[in-house]
Amino acid sequence: MDIPQEENPSPEKVFYPPSPDKDALPQASVEELRRGRRRFTRRAVLIGLAGMAGTGLVVKALLGNAPISFRKGLPYRGHTDVVYSIAWSPDGTRLASASNDKTVQVWEASSGSHLLTYTGHNDAVQSVAWSPDGILLASASLDKTVQVWVANSGSHLLTYRGHTDAVWDISWSPDGMRLASAGNDKTAQVWNASSGSHLLTYRGHTDAVWDISWASDGMRLASAGNDKTAQVWNASSGSHLLTYRGHTDSVLSIGWSPHGTRLASASWDATVQVWNAASGKHELTYRGHTGPVWSIDWASDGTRLASAGNDRTVQVWDAGSGNHLLIYRGHTDIVRSIDWSPDGMRLASGGNDKTVQVWDATTIFTYRGHSDAVRSVAWSPDGTHLASASADATVQVWNASSGNRLLTYTGHTNIVQSVAWSPNGTHLASASNDKTVQVWEASSGSRLLTYTGHSGPVQSIAWSPDGKRIASASWDATVQVWNASRGSHLLTYTGHSGPVLSIAWSPNGTHLASASADATVQVWDTTSGSHLLTYTGHTDSVQSIVWSPDGTRLASGSNDKTVQVYNASRGSHLFTYTGHTDSVQSIAWSPDGSRLASASNDKTVQVWEASSGNPLFTYTGHTKSVQNIAWSPDGTRLASASADRTVRVWWML
Repeated sequence: MDIPQEENPSPEKVFYPPSPDKDALPQASVEELRRGRRRFTRRAVLIGLAGMAGTGLVVKALLGNAPISFRKGLPYRGHTDVVYSIAWSPDGTRLASASNDKTVQVWEASSGSHLLTYTGHNDAVQSVAWSPDGILLASASLDKTVQVWVANSGSHLLTYRGHTDAVWDISWSPDGMRLASAGNDKTAQVWNASSGSHLLTYRGHTDAVWDISWASDGMRLASAGNDKTAQVWNASSGSHLLTYRGHTDSVLSIGWSPHGTRLASASWDATVQVWNAASGKHELTYRGHTGPVWSIDWASDGTRLASAGNDRTVQVWDAGSGNHLLIYRGHTDIVRSIDWSPDGMRLASGGNDKTVQVWDATTIFTYRGHSDAVRSVAWSPDGTHLASASADATVQVWNASSGNRLLTYTGHTNIVQSVAWSPNGTHLASASNDKTVQVWEASSGSRLLTYTGHSGPVQSIAWSPDGKRIASASWDATVQVWNASRGSHLLTYTGHSGPVLSIAWSPNGTHLASASADATVQVWDTTSGSHLLTYTGHTDSVQSIVWSPDGTRLASGSNDKTVQVYNASRGSHLFTYTGHTDSVQSIAWSPDGSRLASASNDKTVQVWEASSGNPLFTYTGHTKSVQNIAWSPDGTRLASASADRTVRVWWML
């Protein structure tokens, strides 16, 4: 499909720099990193190049540079010097931060209120890590020690003194039985977490070891070194397994993917590289930063990587393709550490500006092109474009990656209630309060036909799976089916006693389900128009109806604040979901049928397990009623349309 060029100018340029060379980025040395000789004070340890671009909260999408809306909490300013490390507690309720001010601080993640300060170290604290059960914290310091202490009280439990120089990083084994530490003495060491007894020393690096990370199976450790290598070794024996030499300068951070099949490494060479953990084969290089990259972290589902850099940014990108997703510019100085919350919905970052910041990592971007409430949103079949329908009487098509508007269709004379793509993505159909359905060419916006068979506002529109028919639902209490290419009327269904608010074809195209203000859902044969069954489980107007991808179940959302799921052939009730506090305006099945999403007047989007009704996530970015939702074809994103005049695109976790 040929889509016009984007209308919106790019308000800020964000670009991929070329690969750095030795003149652009001089090699790091241990002494320079330790003593902060790279244009910083002597108190700054492990500080890189100064003065990169970006101050204030500005978030942009790289593709098209469209504005992105993020909800960010106030920065936490409890430290008096550089924040080197940040870590979420396993339950996501607390954050711990380590600083050049020689302290570790613990605070409540939701409010930023200070809970505890630990002052056991006598030099800068470089790293902090929670035990898997969240009971203990371990910290590593320039004072050559690792210390373990109780997270709730700050009481000291043990000090490990096996290193002969600064300890840069600390990491717990997945079972919490062992700790691994990385040091300036060129070693990584493993020791018993409860007794502090030394278990093994790994001496494979020829220079300082900056970072250490356990694989999820607890059998392997990966280490990042100033010798430009990342190394993998057996965590029990210390035997070397492989060395990765893809970087051209110091490797500052290393992290395993959640399943232990891939490793990501961040370097002073301004790149993040992803490679196969078993073979060491390079998979991709990300070049979004303009200076050294200090920290990387995988999201818990393994689909995204976050990186923190000398350029004062945190960047998020697709871990499979390397495509850039987000840039966050909330810090006013180098960002030293990044950590995903356990649920993957928030990111915490700490930096040289002495702050820890927490921000919403679920929203990809917010589209603000409409001048009134957005009533409907729909993905193109290939997932590259979105169409939105609004009370401003327009339909707009825009790039689903950047949010940049591509075209605006102005053929209707009243509120546009619904928009839908044809199955092949070449056409769009729209339904309006002007009592018409219009079909138009998606690439140009030229109108192809107008259907005027309804006597009241048209609330919903749906293409048949083969693209040959269109069904429309109206306030005139009818559902009408007509030929999509000619606009000729095929049949009218008149079984409802009130306005019909939603319509949906079964996946095989043999049945239609309709939802009405008469509080019923009805199913009927698409060839004959004969009525098949009526579902009467709701106690108020039914706003939305959808089939499961396999056609065996139907889900409906109602003004009675519930979503109900039932057997599509018999109409028998399966379960009721009651998570919303106001009417449910729209529901949508994920493409694989495992999840349902619901949008409500309570301003939230909720995602829950389709088989049980168990709630999974709640998204709260909108400021007014959420009118409509739609899954991307690959199931990785959800778009929501709201009365606040915006469409938001969310990551599905």
